[in-house]
Amino acid sequence: MTQIGDRNWNPLVALARALPGTEQPNEAQSRALEMHKAQYAAHQYGMELESHKAGLAEEAAQAQHGRNMEFFGSVLRHAKHETPIHLSIGDVTAQFTKKPKATRAPKTDEPSKTPKPLPVRDPKTGRAMKAPQ
Repeated sequence: MTQIGDRNWNPLVALARALPGTEQPNEAQSRALEMHKAQYAAHQYGMELESHKAGLAEEAAQAQHGRNMEFFGSVLRHAKHETPIHLSIGDVTAQFTKKPKATRAPKTDEPSKTPKPLPVRDPKTGRAMKAPQ
């Protein structure tokens, strides 16, 4: 119980306590606080549940995309060259013909560039000098 000298003493609360048949403000406040805590906990639970649902939906979408890409790669690996391919995944449709493999020209042993001539060296010092013209 608060005393008159306390900083938190409220004269209206003191009058309400003195009236017969009224609820104690502390009890009403504690009930309101408990109700607020319950509402807040329900809100937090709802927010966590929605966040969890969104995470599960995102994981499911990523997994579906991965399966679609694996299927597409499998079709490309197994299709013969110059085969027409028609794929329809969800609302996306692709239609194309697989190109034949590019043939590479055989490599030649001839170097494509001529090597640079070595610099002319001075016989006495061994330093590089300009080539005579």
